[in-house]
Amino acid sequence: MFALFECSPVCDRSRSFYSFTLTLYRDLSKPSYNLSIFSHFSQYSTKPSPTVLRSLKRAIQYCKENCSSIQFKAVKNPAIKIYSDAAYNSAQYSGRTGYEVRIVEEDELMHDSKNDMNLVDWKSKKQKEKFVSTTSIEMRALRDALKNAPFISTVIKRLWKTTPKISIAIDNEPLRHQLVSKRCNAEPKRQGELEYILQEIDDQNAAVHLVPTERMIADRMTKFKHFGTPS
Repeated sequence: MFALFECSPVCDRSRSFYSFTLTLYRDLSKPSYNLSIFSHFSQYSTKPSPTVLRSLKRAIQYCKENCSSIQFKAVKNPAIKIYSDAAYNSAQYSGRTGYEVRIVEEDELMHDSKNDMNLVDWKSKKQKEKFVSTTSIEMRALRDALKNAPFISTVIKRLWKTTPKISIAIDNEPLRHQLVSKRCNAEPKRQGELEYILQEIDDQNAAVHLVPTERMIADRMTKFKHFGTPS
């Protein structure tokens, strides 16, 4: 029976899928493609169809042709720059949050670069929860972005023997207003989440800045590039 299972088409496809996903995760290092593609294809890992395998091959080929590696340049006076963003489809009650964290020179905190230099943390996460507005899901993205900041700050303190400044970039004006007013009037049930964010910002002595949407680097973490996989 084990031999029959080993020779079954489903098992062969599973082995192929496993091999392809390992290749994708090992060889690709551009977060705008790597994380979202890997997380998306993982839902087909149990019984991948031939269509999924063909799509995965195309995804790997696309990334190999278009991706550049993450690089880290020397930093003398380190600071932490966080980009937080989200996208939401209210008709389907689905969206995606994402963030990127970089270690930059303190005097470069207000500069934005879309290359992957000094990128140390990033995440792209699908959200199926029902949100009243884009502001609510942007708040969720900011909450997730702040969770690892204390750890990165601790690493910098140990390696550079200095406490880094932290700058957070968002592109949602209503969220900025909520952070200033410390109230979530449009959706009171999110007040606890807002207070958590405010506490983290205060504990880390972080500064929040509003940036134009075209300068929001984390926007690429909220978009998914399709390669013909089933919806």
